[in-house]
Amino acid sequence: MTTAAATAPNVNDPDGSFGQELAAEIRAEIARLGMSRRRLALDIGREPSWLTKRLAGVIPMTTNDVESIATALGTSPVALVLATPSGRRVAQQSITAR
Repeated sequence: MTTAAATAPNVNDPDGSFGQELAAEIRAEIARLGMSRRRLALDIGREPSWLTKRLAGVIPMTTNDVESIATALGTSPVALVLATPSGRRVAQQSITAR
């Protein structure tokens, strides 16, 4: 039996695919809200270049980064993760395993 913990997305995955998925979801949420990246960066007390580097995958996001970004977007880190393809896969596996 596969558990969610065993297959949870790893933010430190070697090829960076989960980080790319999460950054893509954050970019999509920014667009859905009609918010500028500059506004988001300033809302979390960061320079726009800080956010740009993380959303481009130049610098990995930490869990604290994701939490502050999610809060500024009016959502939760869990909601952002579950909106990614990896997050949906893990959630589905968890439901199926029950």
